[in-house]
Amino acid sequence: MNGWIQAGTVDDLREGPKLIKGGIVVFYHEDEVHALDNRCPHLGFPLHMGSLCNGILTCHWHHARFDVCSGGTLDPWADDVPVHDITVQDSLIWVNPKSRNSNQVQLYKDRLLSGLEQNIGLVIAKAIVGLMEAGVPDTEIAAIGIEFGVKQRRQGWGSGLTILTAMANVLPKLDKQGRILALFQGLLHTARESAGGGTRFLLDPLPDAGVSEERLTGWYRDCIEVRDTRGAERVLLTAVQAGTDKKRLFSMMSMAATDHFYINGGHTLDFHNKAFESLKYVGHEQHQYVLASLVPMFGNASRSEELHSWQSPVNLVQPIKEAFEELSQKGVSTGSGGSGIDDEALFQALLGDDPLRTVHMLKDALLGGRLCSAYLANCRIGCFRTDRPFPYA
Repeated sequence: MNGWIQAGTVDDLREGPKLIKGGIVVFYHEDEVHALDNRCPHLGFPLHMGSLCNGILTCHWHHARFDVCSGGTLDPWADDVPVHDITVQDSLIWVNPKSRNSNQVQLYKDRLLSGLEQNIGLVIAKAIVGLMEAGVPDTEIAAIGIEFGVKQRRQGWGSGLTILTAMANVLPKLDKQGRILALFQGLLHTARESAGGGTRFLLDPLPDAGVSEERLTGWYRDCIEVRDTRGAERVLLTAVQAGTDKKRLFSMMSMAATDHFYINGGHTLDFHNKAFESLKYVGHEQHQYVLASLVPMFGNASRSEELHSWQSPVNLVQPIKEAFEELSQKGVSTGSGGSGIDDEALFQALLGDDPLRTVHMLKDALLGGRLCSAYLANCRIGCFRTDRPFPYA
């Protein structure tokens, strides 16, 4: 029995469970011998101190229950116990130190999916740690969550998947503990948002994939305009099937997201960006699921021009339309030439309570090449701290 561990005789085990090398506990129960990992998979309590009755081994810490034959748990939050094979030779019991499930990577992947499906944070956390210890790349772990989220949430892409993608993007800049926490937060939010949502099944693309990209783009925007999400999905999947590259798909979809003002408070455009960023983490065959998951949010999307708060007491829609038209006619300068706008004045306008003045100053700054996203981001960071509940100047 090369490498196997001796566990004594049946008579030895009649007196009680026996601990052997490798953290394995051996039981004699109902005229059979069973060998399991001695650590409760929930939080590590020694199982040899538990109770064994009617084939059920119960851990005394949190009362997790396990089938002593298979190691399977009756409590999904506890995980299954690894089981070891045994053999008897010359009245001596020998135990294989390797558990029956030697493919630990697949085991942890299955547990991660189970944790996502059942929305059990502890199972998700332990699966992440197990996969990382087994050498599975961080992005591969994130991909499992992305693929799960776009298929198991009937409402489509949401904040959970957005958080998961954002966490995946920053993984290279984090240490090991930070990567574990980032993945856990992203996967947990995805699980919570998908809980009870139901499986999402894709529609079929149109039979003829030879329609021009320009026409498909027009059809897609027309469908979104009247909240026809099913028609929009078929058009989108037709474009994907035709091999339309990601840049053109992004252009087609983002145009529909910006045809109205500040759709869903701006989240729709943000979700579009994150969904396209997530494509680098999942396989090509999953791209259609990711992109199609963006369509449902348009069905009941809020459009700010339809809101009373954008019409009264100050009509914001018309001044913004006029600004867009002027920017379109004149083009936005990318040079460093000034427009005569003082940085401090622009800064105060952004923080002020006069929306018309803000619109005019932003338009002039754009025309003068004085505005960039980095400037706006710095203004936000400088004036709205994340460690206080309220903004301060």
